[in-house]
Amino acid sequence: MFALGAEGNLNEYYWDYSKKQWSMMLSAINTECGVYGKCGVFASCDPKTSPICTCLRGYVPRNVEEWNKQNWSSGCVRKTPVQCESEKVIKNNSSVESVAVEDGFVKLQNTKVPDYAEWLSSIDFDCRTACLGNCSCKAYAYDVGIGCMLWSGNLIDIQRFSMGGTDLYIRVPSSELDEQKKKNHASVIIAVTVSAVGTIGILICAFILWKRKTAIRERANFRIPTISNTKYPSKVKLPELSQFEFGKLAIATNNFHLANKLGQGGFGLVYR
Repeated sequence: MFALGAEGNLNEYYWDYSKKQWSMMLSAINTECGVYGKCGVFASCDPKTSPICTCLRGYVPRNVEEWNKQNWSSGCVRKTPVQCESEKVIKNNSSVESVAVEDGFVKLQNTKVPDYAEWLSSIDFDCRTACLGNCSCKAYAYDVGIGCMLWSGNLIDIQRFSMGGTDLYIRVPSSELDEQKKKNHASVIIAVTVSAVGTIGILICAFILWKRKTAIRERANFRIPTISNTKYPSKVKLPELSQFEFGKLAIATNNFHLANKLGQGGFGLVYR
């Protein structure tokens, strides 16, 4: 026998004749995100993250103290109201100009969409335009088999999947989009800087390696000059030794005085 538990787990039971009662044989344990409304309204649940609950983009926890204690049942609230139309007052001749500020959407990929969707009959209908045209519309999604889905009430029971699901577009004020653009711009700058630094580092390493290879090659090509006739020493032409007359040597050494003697060896005395 199969039964669905209160926590969303699918349990298989068998009849135990000895105990005369149903006993659990197998339980297909569901994740915490399978519990309805686990993260409250305007929040998404992802079992692979810690904590598993996060507020949607543009929303903050309703009760921060409870949220930090992992009690997410109170959900989240919008931190900045959407502006379907804002009024910009220009103090020029006491005139008032009304300027439409269009909200935008952020995409939540691989999502189990919230409950209580409103379906549009026409499949070819522009979902984004339809949601923007209704100031109470908080999100929209499109499915090939279903068509456009809009949400005007609280967004509850949203779950993130690693794959599959549907892309959910959450309505946010234009200021939230500007903040995202700044973050994206900063990310691009960081990526470009890291890439440039990495390229410069590679070039420096390549230059050092080239210099080392050049030095090694020069040392390998260096040869001590040798005399071509070393195989035949008798044919080697050596420079002639200088010859001096005995009288000049006697004068230079003060008649071979011992004060000018440097030493002596097997070939005789050596004078300065």
